[in-house]
Amino acid sequence: MRVRNFIRTAGLVLLVTLAGVVGVQAPAAASFTSSTQTFELIYGDVNGQQVATADLNFDWPLGDCTQLFGSRVELNLATGAVTWNGAGHTSHTNNGDVWHSTFTFQGNSVSRRTDQLDSPTMFVGRGYVWTRSTAVSVPAGFHPASVVWQSGC
Repeated sequence: MRVRNFIRTAGLVLLVTLAGVVGVQAPAAASFTSSTQTFELIYGDVNGQQVATADLNFDWPLGDCTQLFGSRVELNLATGAVTWNGAGHTSHTNNGDVWHSTFTFQGNSVSRRTDQLDSPTMFVGRGYVWTRSTAVSVPAGFHPASVVWQSGC
């Protein structure tokens, strides 16, 4: 019994060693890059309801992806609806890239964080425009001053 286990173990070690010598490679994995930006919120009125908005005022590169100037996130203070209007592209991908974002609206002593929102799957050679929506619970009198925009791609 011990001889059989030894032979199996030695065979496995030999196989793994030969695979390394021959050059068998594991499949390539895409890299993931993340970043966080904080934006001041601008208040306005949309259809009679107060909204807090942050606009991306630069192109935001993360790894192979870029989210474009003019993308925006908006919080409706009456309903808690959060809308992310994004635009972007990728410069390289193996199986398609997705821009992931969460938004944390920060008030004086209260903050509200969205669940993760995702861009469409992006491929090289074209631009993408998307709108994603979710909601957060908005307490009475919630008046956030900033939004923390956490993203990865």
